[in-house]
Order: sequence, then C-alpha cells, then structure tokens
Amino acid sequence: VHTYGWSDDPAGTRHRCLDLARRALRAAEDDATVLTTVAYIRTIVEGDDQGAINLIDRAVALNPGSARVLY
Repeated sequence: VHTYGWSDDPAGTRHRCLDLARRALRAAEDDATVLTTVAYIRTIVEGDDQGAINLIDRAVALNPGSARVLY
C-alpha cells in the first residue's frame, strides 16, 4: 500500500508499517523470514539500507540455506 501510493494517508500508512515491522522484529528476532521481511521494509519504506543489510546478515547466519533469505 505504501510502496505503490495506494493510501489516502501516506504518512499514517508509513508509520503503521514501520510500527508493525518493529513489533514483528521484537516478537521473532531470531526468525530469518521475519528478518528478511523487516529488512525489505527498512530499505523500501524507511530508506535505512545499512539497517536492512545488518538484518539480512543476521538472517543468513541463522538460515543460510533459505531461498527466502538468499533472494
């Protein structure tokens, strides 16, 4: 929704997206799939490329054979 501009409230949608990403990370900080999903959100929505790279590095360390992590 945020990425494609489909929101009537882009700032609110961005805030909600980042809040949900933070909550997911707190709930499952050792889940490689969660880490990769939050990494995507960090780079696309937040513009935090280095934070995304850090999460991807953690995800690869946790599950180096995961197609989702490597994609």
